[in-house]
Amino acid sequence: MTAREPPARTGRAGGRDHRHGWFDVWLHDLRLAEWLRIIGATPVQLLVPVGLAAAVAALEGVSLGLLVPIAVGVTKHDFGFVRDLPVFSFITARFPGWFGPGGDPFAALFVLVAFAAFCAALVKNVLSYGAYLLSSYWYGGYLRRANDYVFTRAMSFGKLYFDRINQGTLQVVLGYTGELIDLLNCVQRAILNLLTLAAYLAVMLWISWRLTLFVLCFFPMTHYLVQRMARRIEHLSRQLNDATLTRHATAFNILSCIPLFKAYAQEAHALQTYAENNEMLRRLNLRINTVQGLLAPFQEVVTLTAVLGMISFLAFYLAARAPTELAVFLVFFFAVRAALPKFTSVYDIRTILAAKKPRLADLATFLEDDGKFVVHEGTIEIAGLRQGIEVRNLRFGYRDAVTVLDGITVVFNKGTVTALVGPSGAGKSTLIHLLMGFYPAPAGTIYVDGHDLTTIRISTLRRQMALVAQEIYVFNDTLRANIAIGADRAVDDAEIWDAVRAARLADFVRALPSGLDTRVGDRGVSLSGGERQRVAICRAFLKRPQLLILDEATSALDSETERLVQDALVELMRDRTAIVIAHRLSTIRHADQIVLLENGRVVEQGSLATLLASDGRFAAFWRAQHIPLSPGLGRDDQAVR
Repeated sequence: MTAREPPARTGRAGGRDHRHGWFDVWLHDLRLAEWLRIIGATPVQLLVPVGLAAAVAALEGVSLGLLVPIAVGVTKHDFGFVRDLPVFSFITARFPGWFGPGGDPFAALFVLVAFAAFCAALVKNVLSYGAYLLSSYWYGGYLRRANDYVFTRAMSFGKLYFDRINQGTLQVVLGYTGELIDLLNCVQRAILNLLTLAAYLAVMLWISWRLTLFVLCFFPMTHYLVQRMARRIEHLSRQLNDATLTRHATAFNILSCIPLFKAYAQEAHALQTYAENNEMLRRLNLRINTVQGLLAPFQEVVTLTAVLGMISFLAFYLAARAPTELAVFLVFFFAVRAALPKFTSVYDIRTILAAKKPRLADLATFLEDDGKFVVHEGTIEIAGLRQGIEVRNLRFGYRDAVTVLDGITVVFNKGTVTALVGPSGAGKSTLIHLLMGFYPAPAGTIYVDGHDLTTIRISTLRRQMALVAQEIYVFNDTLRANIAIGADRAVDDAEIWDAVRAARLADFVRALPSGLDTRVGDRGVSLSGGERQRVAICRAFLKRPQLLILDEATSALDSETERLVQDALVELMRDRTAIVIAHRLSTIRHADQIVLLENGRVVEQGSLATLLASDGRFAAFWRAQHIPLSPGLGRDDQAVR
């Protein structure tokens, strides 16, 4: 994946399969059922809001249905029917003169409307508020669990995944969990509107099924347009999503390499690239808004046509009808006016979901293992290194067509120091990364204490390891936090200072205004390369590992500091198994075993004295670095210490 590409859509989430219906696409392609399980959405939690929505919709229908007898009572000046309703019996008992042939129709109407409206509004708002509180509580939990899962899932991906993806786009995708919660909210609103619409339709059918069918004839036009618009919006939204990820990738590349762009006077080019990305986003947003903007005018035209047609129909239909029927059909007209916004809001949600689908599709790729290079852990736990590590005929490549390691066989015995040497690109760091489980090693190639690495719980093995690499990772926090991350236990200042002194960093820390509490900046920008490397050495001292891995651990040090740190590293390696990668061969005099790699193969291996005596490839490298030959070379060479 290049720096400006969005995350690849793998599996079924990458596009729409037109062989399935719309519901199947959403349920299967976006794996919504699996997401509901991940966020802990139980059937009860999903059904309770639906039940409350049904109750609210029923109240809407009851309120609308009450208008029919009220309209008849107004036209007849007779509200005697109220006496037969148990709910209103206590009102009619107190005002008997109002509800009868000789009563006051306006007073009766006022009491009915006020009481019915108050009761309906009270119960409806109580239910709505209850649904709001439950939804807020449950949805907050959904979002937390979704965020936890996505971040945990990202942490489980192999190093090769992070080697290939742009961190800017990854951070954007990690924020898509909110889209999942918005989807549930949209569905809840759609269910509420559908149930309310069903209540209105029930009242309309009760009044006149012929008129209801006449009105429903106008709905397929809206349905057809919205379906076409939704497909267009989904297509444009996918382009918009890709353009957004590209913009974030561009911004990350620029901001993370500011010194590079300034040093080569490329600020104008960077700004132009970013501006072009923004212009692309503007155009796509405009195209989406243009399509979405057609929905409201079209719905209004269809609604107006339906209303005018219904009025014309009523004019002929009710010409010779009684006034009571006219009042009832006015209620029908009111029901139509109330139902149309609910109908249009349901289709508005359809277009909203279409706009969300590309982001949810990218989020669904987190459930796919394809392209994640996940190193699956075994079940065997490693409590400590007892025998050593054996590599047997290891072949590995980052891509199928490129082999990085070709038949590597080497043994790292416990308590010994093994040096890996060779030119750049020989595969030294790759071998280390496989030993640490950064990349998935082929089964039957790496054994730890006789156990296949693929059967080992890799986290327990890493607890026995400490890595001081050529590329030092320092995060934006205090110096204390950056050092203490190396320990798998709570450490006090005394332990930290012991590590600082051992790594020859004490004078530097004492000179800082805030000492260990000094913030080091993003990626440790306030530290020099040598200081960052000594921070990594501090971490190794704190961890007290059984297996120490040094990948060019002194490459960023000056000669004087390198001599001091070499003394500290020799002390750190005492009674430990150590693997040392070095380009400067003078730093590996103390190694028990030296392994020379070239083009992913073991060319020579043995002790320093043996390799020099054989006068092979290693001896040629030794002479090329102008290192004098001296007797007594080996781990106990006191001159080096």
